[in-house]
Amino acid sequence: VYGSEENDILQPLDGQQRLTTLFLLHWYIATKEEKLDENIKIKLSKFAYETRTSSREFCKELVEKGITFEKDEIISDLVKNTAWFVASWKKDPTISAMLIMLDAIHAKFKDNTTDLWEKLRDEQVITFLYVKLENFGLSDDLYIKMNARGKQLTAFENFKSKFEKYIKINKLEKQEGEFAKKIDTIWTDLFWKYRDA
Repeated sequence: VYGSEENDILQPLDGQQRLTTLFLLHWYIATKEEKLDENIKIKLSKFAYETRTSSREFCKELVEKGITFEKDEIISDLVKNTAWFVASWKKDPTISAMLIMLDAIHAKFKDNTTDLWEKLRDEQVITFLYVKLENFGLSDDLYIKMNARGKQLTAFENFKSKFEKYIKINKLEKQEGEFAKKIDTIWTDLFWKYRDA
């Protein structure tokens, strides 16, 4: 999970799907095992989407109002048929993905009769590698540009980042972004034919 912290709040840049799945898993198991009390609701309500209002509202309603379900029911259908579900949310790709994940979680755990909630509370059950972006001196824009799949940046990518920053600070370009554009297009094309030489 890549991101930064502001006022003790994690703001992930990459890893949102993993964190959302973790949120949904906690909600599902708490609901299934009837553990979703006010304390759990308060903890789950801390999960929020910063930029997607509809997704933030969906998560809030799911925690506050929720649903009850039986083993053979389809979770996504139950959620869509609640009074609190807004019809336009069906077109929201994030909410659609969350509903698909809830169905997948239900398919996996609906027959489980063990106390999953207690297992889930164990801090060693689910772990993530968390990388703070500021430890690398990288901006969010650079991360998005260079690392869309969430892989660790290579030494060369780190070099390019630092060199771009150096060029910008020292105003060494006639046109801003010229180096970045050339190194990712023209110069790469020039050297590509010699890659196996």
